[in-house]
Amino acid sequence: KENAVLRHLYGEQLAHVACLKGIYTLITGTRPSVKAAPLPYQDPEAILRRCYGREMRCLAQYESRASDPEYGQVYARMAQQEREHCRQILELLGRLPPEK
Repeated sequence: KENAVLRHLYGEQLAHVACLKGIYTLITGTRPSVKAAPLPYQDPEAILRRCYGREMRCLAQYESRASDPEYGQVYARMAQQEREHCRQILELLGRLPPEK
């Protein structure tokens, strides 16, 4: 079940990136070039903690743009999804086995 949740979260994050790239392209007339930096290995709890913090920051940014006249509905939808991502990350964190 946890793998399915992670795959779903990953897919929605890719969709958010695509939407943001689309917005950037419409605003600037150019395509963005974004490269993801490789992440160092961390234990699952540290990864989930980092992900939760990032989700909360994205949520705040999307909510702050939800009143945008042109893209507000897109930001509002992504904010709704980020709220659910936060819940799912907390659930995953709660399901981790205790450290020995």
